[in-house]
Amino acid sequence: HYSANLMRLIVYSKLPLDEIKNLVVKDFSDIPNRKVTSFQNSKYPIRSESTRAKMYYIEPVKYLKNLSLVWYMPEKFADALDSQPEKVVCHVLGNEGENSLLAELKKNHLAESLSCGSFKLGPGNQLFYVDIDLTDDGIKYVDEVIEKVFQAIADLRDSGIPKYLFDDVQQISRIKYRYK
Repeated sequence: HYSANLMRLIVYSKLPLDEIKNLVVKDFSDIPNRKVTSFQNSKYPIRSESTRAKMYYIEPVKYLKNLSLVWYMPEKFADALDSQPEKVVCHVLGNEGENSLLAELKKNHLAESLSCGSFKLGPGNQLFYVDIDLTDDGIKYVDEVIEKVFQAIADLRDSGIPKYLFDDVQQISRIKYRYK
């Protein structure tokens, strides 16, 4: 799978652009282009009915009180690089405002913190997760915590995402990129 058409090169330098171009061409033009396509692992699908709607209890070595909810993103969202819907959903679910999911969980003494995000597993495959650090009561009432997460997602689905939230996430992404 080693082929020039699958590779990317980033060059950072104070040199003039023409000089950089000459150096890059000299050093990297001999990499063969075998015109291969990127590897797609379709033989072993990540999504399967056997992993659907399963709950796994893991007994940690160290005393942890963490709930992780994980979903496969639909392919159309997993490859939505421009709009990044998972970031907008995380912005809503991870919000620490007074009417947020976390505020409600804290008010009921069920959770201490909440984070969410996603990670790519390859083209068309992305996982979305919500991690919640539970209190002792949260451990006892874990089903109630899960229900509240699903209710927050259902409320988001029903009410839709206002444009200002999308704009907020976009602005935050610009700031993070600019001051990296």
